[in-house]
Amino acid sequence: MITRLFFFVFTFILLTAEAQTTIEVLDNEKKGMPSAHIIYSGLSTTKEKMNMVLTDNKGIAIIPLDFTKENPVFIISISYLGFKSIVKDTVKADSKLRFVLQEDEYSLDEFVVTAQYAPSSPDKSVYKISIINSEKIEAMAAVNLTDALSNQLNMRISQDNILGSQVSMQGLGGENVKILIDGVPMIGRTDGNIDLNQINLDNIERIEVVEGPMSVNYGTNALAGAINLITKKGSTQKWDAGIQAYTESIGKYNLTGSLNYRKGPNNIGLSGGRNYFDGWNPGDKPYSNDDPIADSTRFQQWKPKLQYLANFQYGYQLRSWNFRLKSDYFNEKITSKGLPRPPYHISAFDDYFYTFRFDNSIFANGSISENFKGNFIAAYNQYERIKNTYVTDLTTINQTLSENPDNQDTSKFDQWTFRGSVSNVNPNTKINYEVGYDINLEEGVGKRILDGKQSQNDFALYASAEYKPWINTVIRPGLRIAYNTSYQGPLIPSINIKQDIRKFSLRGSYALGFRAPSIKEQYFEFVDSNHNIVGNPNLKPENSNNFNVSAKYTSIFKNTLFKAELSGFYNSIENLITLANTSGTVYSYVNIDRFKTTGISGGIQMDLHHFKISLGASYIGRYNEFSDQVAQSVYNWTTEGQFNLSYEFKSIGLTTALFIKYQGALPSYAIGADDQVEELFVDAYTWSDFTIAKNLWKNQINLSTGIKNLFNIESVNSSVSSSSSGGVHTGGGSLPVGMGRSFFISLKYNFISKN
Repeated sequence: MITRLFFFVFTFILLTAEAQTTIEVLDNEKKGMPSAHIIYSGLSTTKEKMNMVLTDNKGIAIIPLDFTKENPVFIISISYLGFKSIVKDTVKADSKLRFVLQEDEYSLDEFVVTAQYAPSSPDKSVYKISIINSEKIEAMAAVNLTDALSNQLNMRISQDNILGSQVSMQGLGGENVKILIDGVPMIGRTDGNIDLNQINLDNIERIEVVEGPMSVNYGTNALAGAINLITKKGSTQKWDAGIQAYTESIGKYNLTGSLNYRKGPNNIGLSGGRNYFDGWNPGDKPYSNDDPIADSTRFQQWKPKLQYLANFQYGYQLRSWNFRLKSDYFNEKITSKGLPRPPYHISAFDDYFYTFRFDNSIFANGSISENFKGNFIAAYNQYERIKNTYVTDLTTINQTLSENPDNQDTSKFDQWTFRGSVSNVNPNTKINYEVGYDINLEEGVGKRILDGKQSQNDFALYASAEYKPWINTVIRPGLRIAYNTSYQGPLIPSINIKQDIRKFSLRGSYALGFRAPSIKEQYFEFVDSNHNIVGNPNLKPENSNNFNVSAKYTSIFKNTLFKAELSGFYNSIENLITLANTSGTVYSYVNIDRFKTTGISGGIQMDLHHFKISLGASYIGRYNEFSDQVAQSVYNWTTEGQFNLSYEFKSIGLTTALFIKYQGALPSYAIGADDQVEELFVDAYTWSDFTIAKNLWKNQINLSTGIKNLFNIESVNSSVSSSSSGGVHTGGGSLPVGMGRSFFISLKYNFISKN
C-alpha cells in the first residue's frame, strides 16, 4: 500500500513538472527582470480569455498546469516598461522558455504612475502628463525642484529671499499645486507655498507633472494640478555606490553620496549630502566674496544657506508584491544678517531661520489576484520652522538672543497619511476601475496659532472607472466624497475622455477643483508693532470648474520621432482665499467672489538619432476684476516661450544641451492708497542655461560643466508692492530673479558591482 501511494505521488509530481511551463525574462545583460508582465491565451478563438502573470524577483514566472494541458500551443506577450515588447503567436508549451528584452530607445523612462491604475505610458493616460526624466534632470544640472521646473511651460517660478521659491501653474498660485513625493503629500507651506529650494533631486528618478485639477485623487491643494516626484528604488545589481561633487561660481558647494545593496528579494539604500551657499550680492566676484563684518556689505540680497539631507530605503519583494520602507531627513539653516544700526553702527539684528523635515513612509503594491492590483501607503511627516533673532555686537561679534518675544517663533506641523486603492486591470474587458480611501490627519502647534494648537482631519473615499466603448476610446468618470472636521466638504466629480485616431491623441476633461482652508488661514494670529494678521475660522473652501482639451500628434519615421501638441484650459474659481485689509490696520484671510484663468499652449518635439529639439509657447490670462474701471480686457495676459536643444556625440560619450525659457511681462491691477485702481507689473525676462557632459572610464565617471543664467539676469523692474509679490520680504521697484551669470562644474562617480 505504501509503495503504491509513493508511486502515485511521484508520478503526479513528474507529470506536473512536465506539464508546467517556466518562463524566464532577461534583459540584454542576461539578468532576470522582476515584475515583467506576461499575457497569454490559447489559439482556439479570438475570444479566448486572456491571462496575466508577473515574474518574480529572479525574472521567472510559471504558466499553470491546467492551461498548458488544454493549450499545448498558445499566444504570449511579454512587456516591461522601457523595453520593447515581445509577442509570439505560436509558442509550444515546454518545461522552460527564455526571452530577452531589448531597451526601447523611445520609451525608456517614459512611464507614469500618478493617478494611474497601473504603471503605463503617458501616451495611454487619459490625463495630460509631462515627464522630467533623469536624463533631463542631469542635462539641466538641476539641484532642486526650482531648477527642474524653471524650463516648464504653463509654470512660473517666483523667488523670495527668505520664503524661497514658489511655482504657479495654469495662472494659479502655489497653494493650488499639490506637491507629492511617491504619492505622499508634502507639508510645511509658508505663505501657502512649498519652498521648491528645499526639495533636492539627488535621489529623484523622475518628476511627473499633471496639469488640471487632481482633486478626485488627491483632495485639497490640487486645483491647478499635481507634481509627483518619484524616488529611485535602489539597484538592480548586487551593490552600487556613487558620489557627486558640485560647485557653482556664485558660492554653491554641494557634496552627495549613495550606497545600495541588493541580495535576493532585499534591497537596501542609503544616500545623503550637504549643500552650502555662502550668499550673494550684486557685484560679487566668483569664488572671492569678501565679507566685512562691520559695514553695509554684511547684508546680502540672497541669504547664505546650509542644508543637510539623508535618505534610507529598504525594499522587499514577495512574489508579485513589493514592500518598501522610506525615511527622509532634511535640515536647513538660512542666515540673514542685518545692517548696522544707527546712530553708532556697532550692533545689528541678525535673523536665523531653521527648517526641519522628517518624512517616513511605508509602501505596499502588487497583485491581489489575476486582474486586481493593490496600492497602499502609510506615512508620517514632521515639519518644524524656527525663527530666532539675535543682537550682534559688531565690535566683539558676541550675540545675545533678542528679548522681544515677537522676534522668536517656532511652528510645528505633523501629518499622518493613510492612502490605499484597489484597481481592476484587465486588458480583455471594456471596463476597469479603481476604488480607494485617502485619510489625512494634520496638527499645527505654535504661538502664532490660535490657542497654541489646532488640528484638521480629512477622511475621503474616491472611485473612478475607465470605460472603453470601442477601440481607441477611453472614458473615465471619477468621484470623491469627503468628511472634514473643519468645513463642509463637497462632492468632487470629474470626467476625462481620450480618443486615439491613427497618430492623433485627443483629450478632453471636466473636473471640479477643490482647496480647503489651511490651519494657518483659519487660525493664524500675528499681532505686533508691524503686523496685525488674524485667521478666519469661517472661511469657505475654494471650488473651481476646470475644462482642459488637448490634441497630440506622434509619428515615427525611420529613426526620427516627431511630436506636436496643442492644448487649452479654463478655470473658474469661486470663494478664492486671499489676504485682505478687513478693517483699520487688521488683515485677515477672506473669500472673494470669483477668479478665472484661461490659456492656450503648443509645442513640437523632434528626436533624430542623437539630436533632440523642442519648441513651445503659451498664452495665459488671469482674471482682471477691475476691467470695467480701467477699460481693459477681462483678462491680464502673459506670454511664455521655450526652446531646448541637445546633441549626443555617442562615439565619445559627450552631450551638449541648451535650455531657454522666455517669461513674459505679468500685468495686474490693485486698489491703491487713495482707493484708485493702480496698474501693477513685472517685466519680462529670458532665462537660459548651457551644459556639456562627458562620460569617462567606462561610463563610471560623469563630468559636466556649463553656464547658468546665460543672459546675466539679476532682477527685473516691478511695481508690485512687497505684500503682493509673493512674500513680505520682496521690495518694490525691482524684483530679484537671479544671481547673474554663473559657471558650474559637477563630477559624479558611480561604482557598480560585477556580480
